[in-house]
Amino acid sequence: DHCVTGVQTCALPISLLGGWAAGRFDRARLLRGAAALQALAVASYALIASTDVSFLVIGAVAGLEHLVAGVLTAALFTTMMDRCDPRTASTDYTLQASAVVIATGASAALAGYSASALGYAGHFLLAAALAALSPLVVGWLLPPRETTSTPKGAPPMTRAVYPGTFDPVTAGHLAVIDAAR
Repeated sequence: DHCVTGVQTCALPISLLGGWAAGRFDRARLLRGAAALQALAVASYALIASTDVSFLVIGAVAGLEHLVAGVLTAALFTTMMDRCDPRTASTDYTLQASAVVIATGASAALAGYSASALGYAGHFLLAAALAALSPLVVGWLLPPRETTSTPKGAPPMTRAVYPGTFDPVTAGHLAVIDAAR
């Protein structure tokens, strides 16, 4: 219980690390690398389920899995934003995020059946295999969109610091930013 609480306490720094990595590295490579590390971490749960390990090992595996999941989530959501058509970005992103939430809920609902049928070790190995395949699914569902250069006459990009979330930037966000100028 203390191990999980400690890992959850690190959620914000982990998310910041994920955001930094998503802005710094090629997103497709980041997705593949993070998915491979997550598959390894989840496969480690199979080892925990099938052998007697110390509390320290359990904490290390849980910490690694949460760290990698945070980076992977940031890479996935920024990739989803990259794939949005600028004309319909808010709708595109909302549909993509909804699909992630539905898939997460469905997999959580099926996890009990999987663990019951395969045992915990088998369940974690299946989950690791699915994690390893996830970048292929993302690449297939979200092919890269062609980027265009900034149109002539477009205003220069302005940077602003604004507390809150931009998932993605909407007309309302832009109105607040314009009002602040």
